Amino acid sequence: MLEISKYFLDELKDDGNLSNLLGSDANDSRIYSWNPPFDIVFSNSKKAIILYRYNQNPRPTEYSYPSQRGNIYFYFSIESPDKYLTKQIGEYVISMFENSGFSTTNWKIGNVVMNGSSEGTIGGTGSIPIYKHNISLLLKEVFKRN
Repeated sequence: MLEISKYFLDELKDDGNLSNLLGSDANDSRIYSWNPPFDIVFSNSKKAIILYRYNQNPRPTEYSYPSQRGNIYFYFSIESPDKYLTKQIGEYVISMFENSGFSTTNWKIGNVVMNGSSEGTIGGTGSIPIYKHNISLLLKEVFKRN
């Protein structure tokens, strides 16, 4: 599964448009694992973040190939004090992956579809809320390469 996470992270980090939207630089990609062990700081230059995590269903038991694994859910949470930017980045991330497949050295993913999307606010300070856009992607037709 690390290869699949690495695929998503590399795609996100290598996208120049997304880097500009997030305010990332060589020292801070603004992309972190879910619940990072430090406080997130936003500024005029560090405009947004993406948090990620995943989980996997058990292997299908009926009508599956021996190399087939369960579907994988990949989650992103885009957060920013700018509501419009949060939505813009969310839609951009969806467009990067939806209705596509990919392969890594040891895995083949047949199709990635959007499983759900929600918006809301979290924390913030005083009258400045932090907006979030949660995205769930479903990775289907997951096969382990031999």
